Amino acid sequence: TALSFKGHWSGTFELQTPVECAQMIAKSFVGAGDSDNMPPEAVGEVMCELANMVCGSTLSNLANDRIFDLGKPQICTAAATETLAASNTISAAKGLDLGGGVVTFAMSIESGR
Repeated sequence: TALSFKGHWSGTFELQTPVECAQMIAKSFVGAGDSDNMPPEAVGEVMCELANMVCGSTLSNLANDRIFDLGKPQICTAAATETLAASNTISAAKGLDLGGGVVTFAMSIESGR
């Protein structure tokens, strides 16, 4: 998933994970059991909300006295997120191994601000 943000800084925030890991996260997020099936649309909605929450929290921790406008999170292909990151120059990423897969959080901030 990816979303853009504008404010003190402008850029993009990405949350990347394998589908199986996204399903595991979504089930935990909504309190579903391991055997419960979640439609792909519901998994996507949870991942978009998670990206929104983590992006907002990250920006608040980096610049808590600033206001940011977060764009609408969307599901992206790997090629789309590479294009987003290539358009920005200052980037940071962190991967977390959840046991069922690695979740990568990445933020790119436009240069010149």
